[in-house]
Amino acid sequence: MRVGAIGARPAAFNTVRYSEKILESQGISIETLDLSEVLGRIERMKTMTTTRKPSWRPFTNTWMPAACPRPALLKMAK
Repeated sequence: MRVGAIGARPAAFNTVRYSEKILESQGISIETLDLSEVLGRIERMKTMTTTRKPSWRPFTNTWMPAACPRPALLKMAK
């Protein structure tokens, strides 16, 4: 199994630390990605394409997005 992690070992989250060595001994690999890289990829994404459109359903089914600015909602959907 491969698990994705955004950010590598953030100091403020010591209570949710894990051992990569123990996970790897069980066949689980951790792929880390920096948050700035994620945000950069989001910025480079086209807003709408014919093959991929942002899905609003996960957001609108659980909370009312009216108070959320549209650019922030679009970023979450991407």
